[in-house]
Amino acid sequence: MAPVRSLIRNYMLFALQRSSAGCPVSREDEGVLKTLAAYNFLKRESLRLRTLVVLAKRRMKRRWWVRPIFADRKMAGAWFSLIPVMKEFDAEVYFNFLRMTPDSFDWLLELIGPVISKSCDRREVISAGERLAITLRYMASGDSQVSLSYLFRVADCTISQIVTETTAAIWYGLKGFVFEPICEDFWRRKSAKFESMWNFPMCVGAIDGKHCFVQKFPMMGSECYNYKYGNSLILLAISDAKYKFIIVDVGARGRESDGGVFARSEFGQLFLNDQLRFPPAVFNSELDCNLPYVFLGDAAFPGGAHLLKPFENRYIPPEEHVFNYRLSRARRVVAL
Repeated sequence: MAPVRSLIRNYMLFALQRSSAGCPVSREDEGVLKTLAAYNFLKRESLRLRTLVVLAKRRMKRRWWVRPIFADRKMAGAWFSLIPVMKEFDAEVYFNFLRMTPDSFDWLLELIGPVISKSCDRREVISAGERLAITLRYMASGDSQVSLSYLFRVADCTISQIVTETTAAIWYGLKGFVFEPICEDFWRRKSAKFESMWNFPMCVGAIDGKHCFVQKFPMMGSECYNYKYGNSLILLAISDAKYKFIIVDVGARGRESDGGVFARSEFGQLFLNDQLRFPPAVFNSELDCNLPYVFLGDAAFPGGAHLLKPFENRYIPPEEHVFNYRLSRARRVVAL
């Protein structure tokens, strides 16, 4: 009935518009319009019904609700058969499989378990522990989701959703433990580590970019095509003296340069606007000047008071050559 009411309403609006314009619809025109409207309505309804019939014929009947190889998940799946044995008798192999000790796994599961747990009245759900194990194995091995589906006896489309949800939960659960708040004391501690371990004073971090090659995204053209002849996304990271990432920026398109990604990143904006809360410069008695806290980069990044990069000239004096050596050695911590 809704299409008929819409048809009547449109006709009444058309008649009112003609009347307000000073040329009302005559009885003869009224009959013609109603006939055409009814014809178009029936034609659209006929096309819609034919389309529904074709789609109904194409719709295949499901062969089974759960594939037979996934039905015995509790007998042959890795979470029920392989992982408990490794956890009980071989902690070394367990660590190699998940890149995590059993105690660390239990701690992480306790932290994010309430977030990734599911409930359903119609069928049994995949437990939070199994979801975490699937995600950790995916990140540890880099294996395809199809192979993981055979290992854990879970459909690959389900694994895709599990990995997406669980990695997000891990990020939001651990970022408070991994990334410390930025303050003056934070930079002083990082500088002390660089000086003691790499013999480079006043350095608070080493910065570099990495092209992570990916398959070409649909409808993206050459947006992610880079000079290394492939499509990629850029990982920009800053590492401390112990190879630990303290700042990361992921997702820039491969066609961009490291310097461009740095300038457009949130960290780059804070750096360029002097909002990183660096401690005051420290007086150096040997050089008889104040030395600021600095990051170490390569030629792709813009140099400045707080970002050092090596000298580019091939024929440089010995002291500049030593400086380049020391800087390159300290940047090994972020060699991506």
